[in-house]
Amino acid sequence: MATVQTTGVSPASHLARRGVPVLSVVDEVALRHRLRLTQGASAFLVLIVGSWYSVLGGLTAGTALTIAVLPVVVPAALRFRGAGLLLTVGALAVANGLALSALAQVDHVVIRSVTRDAAMHVVGIVVGVAAVLWARSVWGDAWVALFFGVGMLMDGALGPTGSNAWKFAYGLPVTVVVMSLAWLTRRWYVEVGGLLLLAGVCAVQDSRSMFGLLLMATALVMWQAWRRRSRRRRSARSLLVLLAVLGAGVYQLGKALALEGALGTAAAERSARQIEQSGSLLVGSRPEMGATFALAEARPWGFGFGVVPNGLDLRAAKGGMAELGYDPDNGYVHRYMFGRGIELHSVVGDLWAWAGLLGLLLAAVMTVLLVRGLVTRLAAGVASGLLVALTLRCLWDMFFAPVYSSMSILALALGLALPLAAARARRDPAPARRVALPGSRVAAHT
Repeated sequence: MATVQTTGVSPASHLARRGVPVLSVVDEVALRHRLRLTQGASAFLVLIVGSWYSVLGGLTAGTALTIAVLPVVVPAALRFRGAGLLLTVGALAVANGLALSALAQVDHVVIRSVTRDAAMHVVGIVVGVAAVLWARSVWGDAWVALFFGVGMLMDGALGPTGSNAWKFAYGLPVTVVVMSLAWLTRRWYVEVGGLLLLAGVCAVQDSRSMFGLLLMATALVMWQAWRRRSRRRRSARSLLVLLAVLGAGVYQLGKALALEGALGTAAAERSARQIEQSGSLLVGSRPEMGATFALAEARPWGFGFGVVPNGLDLRAAKGGMAELGYDPDNGYVHRYMFGRGIELHSVVGDLWAWAGLLGLLLAAVMTVLLVRGLVTRLAAGVASGLLVALTLRCLWDMFFAPVYSSMSILALALGLALPLAAARARRDPAPARRVALPGSRVAAHT
């Protein structure tokens, strides 16, 4: 019988002498407890950020909580490529917007409460991205999106729904929740089914733009699945061309369906009227573009947070809208767009008007990060249906939706789009495997 010699050296000491890091039982329990605490805190923060619950005008509970834990959130966010640029440009844009507001007092009325609210809207987007990135460092991406979606659903249930509850309150939250659950199944056909179901609901609820975007997202997810099965590779340039072609195709399909009454009688009548006025469904449905171009030509450096346009500005804006065949002498223009500051019904236009050229730079940075995140994941064959749908929606909002209705969705989409820095990704997984918890990001790597 073979004998086992004992040397008095424990296996842990032997490994330690060879340079292999070993956690003691106490250290591992403490690390596991710390990870659970971080997971719980980050999940709660993302849920509150998603709810976008206002505590003082534009300041939300999520923004306030994220600012309170910035020393923890920012280092985790900076592990993701592009986060540092976004945070820096966002801070500069807010500072520039406040400076423009101070300078505009010479010949414009500045409403202080609107200045505060608009500035906090921009701050909320940027710190919201940081909160999502912090949660992604300890949770799987689908779980982070689900927490955020539940928060959005809470906000939709508690807030005003307007005349169309799906379009103005529940459509986006339900989309995020349903597609997060589909993402968790890791089955592309489940995601396609979810997208088609949601597109169908949008079709019967007079949500024309979201209907088209979900159809486009469905086509991209199906194309990605086919490409994976056929093992064909596509360059970033070819993917951009594909996105442009799909966008044009979906636009023409949506236009035809709307005019033929497939999306409802009201949508058909409204679409026909918009085409008659401007010659284009896109331009006719967004006459605010005329005001944006006219104001940018008259005052290219922007206005500032909370600045109310004077008589010259108003005449220029109304003239730009009239050139598109739109009659600007109505309450929408006088009260909504220019009654309390400037609202140009596009993220790009609003950020330019509020924060000048640095606001425009912030919009450009967000757009580039969104497109890069989508294209790189499609090229790798790992883009989820939710990420595709969110990115398309945010790119639409950049030009055709106001900041206030796009804030939460921008924070989530940008937070999911940014990739983990390659150098950091190579260093992190190995030690993380020791304390992986169910549903966590590190568990997904094990």
